[in-house]
Amino acid sequence: MRKIFRKLVELEEALDLLKSLAHHVKLDVIEVPLEQALNMVLAEDVVCMVDLPPFDRATMDGYAVRYEDIEGASEESPRPLKIIGSIEAGEWPRREVEKGTAMEISTGAPLPYGADTVVPVELSHRDEAKNLVYITKALRRGAYIQYSGSDLARGELLLPKGILLGPREIASLALAGVRKVKVYRRPVVAVITIGSELKEPGERLELGQIYDGNTYGIISSLKEWGAEPLFMGLIPDDELILEDLLREAISRADVVLTSGGTSAGAGDVTYRVVERLGKLYIHGINVKPGKPTLIGEIGGKTIIGLPGYPMSCLVMLHLLVRPFIDWIRGVKSPPSEVSVEAKLATRLHLDGRRSFIPVMLSIDKGLYLAYPLRTESAAFSSLLHADGFIDIPAGTILVKEGSMVKVKLIAPLRVHDLVFIGSHDIVVMEITRRLRDLAVLSVREIFMGSMTGLHAISCRACDVAGVHMLDPNTMEYNTPILKRLKVKNVLVIRGFIREQGLLVRKGNPKGIRGVEDLLRGDVRFVNRNKGSGTRALLDYFLNKLAEREGLSFQEVVRRIRGYEHEVRTHSAIALMIIRGMADTGLAIKPIADIYGLDFIPLAEEMYDFLVLKDRLDKPSVRAFLDMLRDKEFQREIISRYRGIKFLPETGEVVYEA
Repeated sequence: MRKIFRKLVELEEALDLLKSLAHHVKLDVIEVPLEQALNMVLAEDVVCMVDLPPFDRATMDGYAVRYEDIEGASEESPRPLKIIGSIEAGEWPRREVEKGTAMEISTGAPLPYGADTVVPVELSHRDEAKNLVYITKALRRGAYIQYSGSDLARGELLLPKGILLGPREIASLALAGVRKVKVYRRPVVAVITIGSELKEPGERLELGQIYDGNTYGIISSLKEWGAEPLFMGLIPDDELILEDLLREAISRADVVLTSGGTSAGAGDVTYRVVERLGKLYIHGINVKPGKPTLIGEIGGKTIIGLPGYPMSCLVMLHLLVRPFIDWIRGVKSPPSEVSVEAKLATRLHLDGRRSFIPVMLSIDKGLYLAYPLRTESAAFSSLLHADGFIDIPAGTILVKEGSMVKVKLIAPLRVHDLVFIGSHDIVVMEITRRLRDLAVLSVREIFMGSMTGLHAISCRACDVAGVHMLDPNTMEYNTPILKRLKVKNVLVIRGFIREQGLLVRKGNPKGIRGVEDLLRGDVRFVNRNKGSGTRALLDYFLNKLAEREGLSFQEVVRRIRGYEHEVRTHSAIALMIIRGMADTGLAIKPIADIYGLDFIPLAEEMYDFLVLKDRLDKPSVRAFLDMLRDKEFQREIISRYRGIKFLPETGEVVYEA
């Protein structure tokens, strides 16, 4: 039986509830050595037990002198002083600096008695024969000396209770002579992953199954945030199994996180079990993604049910679980969210709900540029490529292109040397792999189709776009589309010819010969995503087929089993066929060879590259195009992959928009 989300609460209400529930968790105080204290929370104030530094010391290599002996010194009138010895860091001086003398001193060494100034070695010159040093500049009294207790005095507060111990704090404790500290133990967080469709990574996938990624993302996040994850298991959508596991989890952990099983569908079990065993406080939060999140309590232990879709799970981990863990641990000043101001690369249309939009960041003309990625909760590619999220307030329907937005980072920001967005291609993958290996370049490649590549380059969100867009009116590739769309300031760089056709299993068991066989009831098809050049090519063939058969395009599409089933890459087409989930799909010839499939040729197409005019001389773009033009590289590609043809003008500008 399905359950409707009758009341969606706002994010702030959910956070307020978790803040109150955090007080129910009591963490024991333990004593640990410094090497085990990283990312733990201090349970008591720590005062300095010694003066820091514990003695007056030199901050430069040079000479310890009396100020009276160097007063008025200059290059023209240097002051000669007799050298009476030297003192290194870790030693203790055994002689006094008297009138007319100096002692050679190293950085960090204790200041000898009688000296009140240190002269850097570069403000002196030495006469070895006479054992004299000539001081060539007068300095203020006390120059280049750090006095005892000037950093921290004995009894002064070193670190307050509730501070999160990072490398800086641990180093400070060690410098103050502290060997062990009292901290709160790490909260134990039980993790239960729910889904009959899930398999452990590395196991064989059966039809309808996918790999479990959420478990590993949750556990890694908990470790990073200072909790101790306790993985309870990956279980099917079974209420009795979940009930038993939840009972065990609350007996062993401080908090329980579940992933999956939180929607209102008939097979989603978590909310029913939580209601039966304890209290269900919230089921549904008014955000996108992340709506199915639930919060409850069983046996005095907080239960947070995260959505099963990876993007939803990641967003709610950051929005709810991270602050909850900080509150439990007693962190007085949690690390602030790292965010950057960025210019939105393209306008956003929204449904009015508070939304967290994943974005990729690049740099354009000295500013961060935020390019929105796919926002579907199930979109794994967005999880992979997102640098952060934009928090869009409820009630917003449109955010204009060029608006300044705050991007909350979800990981340390990596600005890539080269960003490629466009159609999936083997040659592109070979070029970017070699650039990483040979030129030590950081390359980001996103295969989302030709039209996405064109859109991204028009928004200045990428350096290179890969396209193969057929204009059915002229039967030419790429250039007519740019002209029709009035794209500006973009160069078309000639790429190569590649062969497109239908992939089928070895021996072609269904006897497929061409696109007309897609209308057969026994043929299952898998399609490419909207906006891809391959999808446009297929639709061209289907339009021609419709004309020949006296049908409308819509009638033809309705008769194809799987026309609406979309994947993003040529490789995904091959894998669907290999796994028996489809009989055929349109893809390039090299993919057939790589995956051991038969190939039915249909057309040759031109795959070109789009580059912004003002980025043509960017070193990473030059490196990309140089690799494309390299004859040895071309020969290697042709020897390895059938269906690829390079041209004399490959790598050259063939059109300027």
